[in-house]
Amino acid sequence: MLRAISGVLIFLIGCQAPKYPEPVPVYTLSTSFDRSNIDQYLITLLGELDHEEAHALFYKGHTFVGSAKLAEGGIDNVQYNMYSALLQCAALQCDGVVLAHNHPSGYFAQPSVIDVKSAKTSWAYLNTYKIELITSIVVARYDTRWY
Repeated sequence: MLRAISGVLIFLIGCQAPKYPEPVPVYTLSTSFDRSNIDQYLITLLGELDHEEAHALFYKGHTFVGSAKLAEGGIDNVQYNMYSALLQCAALQCDGVVLAHNHPSGYFAQPSVIDVKSAKTSWAYLNTYKIELITSIVVARYDTRWY
């Protein structure tokens, strides 16, 4: 048993330390509703992902009060339930939501027909509860598109 352990130790000592990727810069979202700040935050959060993710940013009177990841998807789609966003919004007592998701396959953000239809459905759902859908945003590697 000692030989096996010493063999593992010799193996581990002979190995080079693994190279870890550079840490992702942390970008915080300001409390005020500032489009360039929101764009930079979302590009930092979603721009480099190799899969789609949907996120919600919650506002109370255009003051940022929180955020949540709604869902993780594949390379070309993400499906999320607006009910989870509604619950988060109620917990934070917010009156406005920004919905964002990324398109990992491109460098330019362009909402698809399905994205626009989904935004209209989300608007109708949130409006039922007197919550404003402030905007929907598609995020690409270096670009955002508000719609």
